[in-house]
Amino acid sequence: MSIEKLKMFRSFGKKLIQSGQRMLKSAFSIDYRIVMFSYLKSVLVTQYDIPVSSIYCADKDYWITDIDTIKNIVSYDWVSEKKYKNDKWDCDNYADAFSSYMAEIFELNACGTARNIQLFKDGKSVGYHRANLIIAMDNGVIKAYLYEPMTNEFKEIENYRKDTHLGNWDYRLNNFEFN
Repeated sequence: MSIEKLKMFRSFGKKLIQSGQRMLKSAFSIDYRIVMFSYLKSVLVTQYDIPVSSIYCADKDYWITDIDTIKNIVSYDWVSEKKYKNDKWDCDNYADAFSSYMAEIFELNACGTARNIQLFKDGKSVGYHRANLIIAMDNGVIKAYLYEPMTNEFKEIENYRKDTHLGNWDYRLNNFEFN
């Protein structure tokens, strides 16, 4: 294929992605609420007993919306459709891609990553994992949800010191990062 044709494909592909992202964002009516990083941290500490040292916030302000809107957005998300490839496209890639997807397209930067999760199945540790921690409103209350981007499953976390059961796994949460 000629260099000129490749350049045309690259340019057209870029324009398709940009147009698709604009169309996708405009297809949702997102009611944003802005919370400061200090408030986000205080909610996680007081409501879920998460140690402040386990929470990293890169920004001063975080844009959140309600959990029903998040679930609606997820139903059109393509991150979970990618095929798992050990070490090439695995749990950390799914979690990082979903967090970026939500920030880039929908300007929702409170879909953080949950890092160094210890996974258990049938009471036995099976290794470490990465997923997402989504901060969203539910009936006017800010809540934290564990989100598994490989399967599109959600669950509100109960307490940091208690494993969260989601699907066939128990998740022992550790560190959280909001970029």
